[in-house]
Amino acid sequence: MTEQTYTPTLGEAGCTEAPASLTIRFAIRDFDTLLSLRDVSGRALLDKLGPVLDKLAELGATPAGNGNGHGNGAGHGAETRVCPIHNAEMRKREKDGQVWYSHKLADGSYCRGGAS
Repeated sequence: MTEQTYTPTLGEAGCTEAPASLTIRFAIRDFDTLLSLRDVSGRALLDKLGPVLDKLAELGATPAGNGNGHGNGAGHGAETRVCPIHNAEMRKREKDGQVWYSHKLADGSYCRGGAS
């Protein structure tokens, strides 16, 4: 007999914000596109990833990169980067000659991707 696991929906889990999210950047029909997947757990999210990638390939989507080989969107002149902790898009911020990248978290605070 196969073991079945029950995964609650976000509403059943009492979540207003998904605890697990993944953003995929790809090009399709000459558009640079971001697709965010969200679920109640990383495992449930990863179970969705394969079929999504298969469908994107079927539609002719290609991975969108900046060509610098870093994989974090941190190319010369880039205005955004991807947070290595949350896999979320970080925006370039500037104030008083200081430059940094950050993104807003569900609790309203900001993450700088592990940078001090």
